[in-house]
Amino acid sequence: MRKSGNTIFKLIQKYSLPKIKFYGIREKVFVLSFLQGRDPNWCKQPFFAQYNPNATWLSELKPALGEKKFFFEDRLGLYLERRFSNKDSGENC
Repeated sequence: MRKSGNTIFKLIQKYSLPKIKFYGIREKVFVLSFLQGRDPNWCKQPFFAQYNPNATWLSELKPALGEKKFFFEDRLGLYLERRFSNKDSGENC
């Protein structure tokens, strides 16, 4: 079955991970924000991670400035858990 470009785009968006912008490093802290995420309220809200020169994934970062977790962590964790637990059930492409 052939899908229109619009439908394919929606499927990609549905299953893609958040897009994050890296603004830079200030005083050994990464300054970041979401460009796109599961919750539109996340977008353009800055968040701060401890400096880690070896980090290549969001999961390798830890919150900075005394925070115990990132503001999006609980909700993103639920999304990822559902996404990957359904992988073998055929619900995802």
